[in-house]
Amino acid sequence: MMVIIIKEILINNFSLPVDLLESPMRMVTDRAVLTVLRHEGAWAVELDGELFGRSRDQEGARAAANRRVREIQDSGRACQVRVSGEIGFYPVP
Repeated sequence: MMVIIIKEILINNFSLPVDLLESPMRMVTDRAVLTVLRHEGAWAVELDGELFGRSRDQEGARAAANRRVREIQDSGRACQVRVSGEIGFYPVP
């Protein structure tokens, strides 16, 4: 009987160690997601069901979201800001 021990696997010309492929992937992201949205005729920011940063215009709510992001990131947690109604990134020419 012959035993073959594989230490690396070649995928698309990249050599990966077998233990890397067998390790469980982390599926949970510990990221705070702040959403800038319309609420009762104004703009507000939602985080974990809490509304704050109410403003008449979207820019004011975005500024409130960015201030909170700074606080959260300073504590070591990753963040994401989403704006309701906007999809993707469109650079200004």
